[in-house]
Amino acid sequence: MKTHFGPWTTAIDTGSTAQLSAFWQRRLKTLPTMNRRTARVSSRSRIVLAALAMTAIGFPALRFPDRVAAAPGAPRDAADKNDAPAAGAGQPVRVTLPGGAVVELLGLGEHPSHGSPWWAPDGEPTAVPYRRLQGNVTTDAKEVIREIAIRWIRKSPDDITTSWSVIGGGSTAGGKALDVDGKQVEPIEALAVAFPANKKTCLVRFIVASGVWDTLAETDGQSVESQGKRQLGFAFAPAYEHEGATKITIAHNVGDRDVRIVAVDRDGKSIPSSPASSAGAQGFIQMTASFPGLRLKDVKEFRVQSRVFQVVEIQNVSLQPGQQTRPKVVERAATPDVQSSNESRATWEGLGLSLLPVAPDQFPAHGHRYRGGLVVTNVTADGPAAVAGIQKGDVLVGLHTYETAKTKDVDFALASAKQNALGALKFYILRGGETLYGHMNSLKR
Repeated sequence: MKTHFGPWTTAIDTGSTAQLSAFWQRRLKTLPTMNRRTARVSSRSRIVLAALAMTAIGFPALRFPDRVAAAPGAPRDAADKNDAPAAGAGQPVRVTLPGGAVVELLGLGEHPSHGSPWWAPDGEPTAVPYRRLQGNVTTDAKEVIREIAIRWIRKSPDDITTSWSVIGGGSTAGGKALDVDGKQVEPIEALAVAFPANKKTCLVRFIVASGVWDTLAETDGQSVESQGKRQLGFAFAPAYEHEGATKITIAHNVGDRDVRIVAVDRDGKSIPSSPASSAGAQGFIQMTASFPGLRLKDVKEFRVQSRVFQVVEIQNVSLQPGQQTRPKVVERAATPDVQSSNESRATWEGLGLSLLPVAPDQFPAHGHRYRGGLVVTNVTADGPAAVAGIQKGDVLVGLHTYETAKTKDVDFALASAKQNALGALKFYILRGGETLYGHMNSLKR
């Protein structure tokens, strides 16, 4: 069995000496200065190189694929757009989200928070935002629970999809923030999240869909119909009327974008549905859309539309009171356009996963020496990843023998597994401060 450590490869079961892999031998031949002269290496340099090599052996057997392109949506500093990406000491961090919503990360407290001090995202003391949180999380001695509160200064319009989560923890519970009289403090939302006791920071992520809707498929709703376009699939059931509303059920595999169904009346006017119910399995999502007060005879066609998500992250949020940090706001696109890229589609269909790159300057906060990772944003019920125990919020750092710093790393690993007819793929994830591994099969063989 051969195990790879960066450019070096050694047969650890035979005890042979380490040698450069064929890939890196080819790379070195492209450097003319290396071919013209041999560098002299001092005894001290040999000792340093030997120490570095011994350190590398302590990490999982991961290597880079031969071809890696930049992942879409590279992070960029949002200081030019947000009101206060770096708040003053002990102050909330205020962020302007795509679409115009404004939100503040107020701070953190212990759980249960009643009677306990609160601190701002930078670790400095701050005011207590509410009396208690209705939700509850239990944990063991190796974890601590933090309540994390945000306040909406201006909410998004109804046509914009917005959600938020905390990355870097484990068990999570949400609930109403209550005042001394037991009434909900309306502008405030809070989560209780379990973290490893030694974890120092986390990030708070806002996912927003506010862009232009693209039409992916159309149907007149008169009969059963199926369509396939650009690696996407759609199945339509006949539309019908029920309790004063026109309804239609569709199934699709658009797993990485915001999706809606609209009806177009005889005058060409688009009518969005009320919030659609949905369920997913094996890479497909079933949606039932309802249009109250609309008669079926007045509908010309139904359209399935989608738009990309955008992500705004508040990074380097202090998990310990008095531990000073410098929170940073970063904004980026969350998903590639399905019309021009299918890396996320291969991952969704093959493993039942939606993945999002972790910002490079945030990754060291995980406390590991990996060079990147992909946070799990969605898991298909009963898919390979779910069966293997992968959960939303895990960070995928390795698949098969490859590091997974970008979405294309996963695509390359799946292609390699298919080409070599491999069985279950070994994976490495970060969860709760620990590196875990397991095996999962791919649906696409």
